Amino acid sequence: MVLAMMRGMKNNALALSLKKYINDKFSDIGEVLECTLDTQAGELELKLRLSGETASVTLNLDRYEIVK
Repeated sequence: MVLAMMRGMKNNALALSLKKYINDKFSDIGEVLECTLDTQAGELELKLRLSGETASVTLNLDRYEIVK
């Protein structure tokens, strides 16, 4: 239970950092409204609003892998 809570805190911190990074890097394209990350399952969900659009778009990555 403690590990799950710590994993949740880690996922939230990473998601917040990723949201800020993407918004800073790609502000001319649009903005990330929401970001959720599950490092154990390798899943990422981004809710985006592209520049000039009124509706948001949701991007789901069901499996990601970080490669050096």
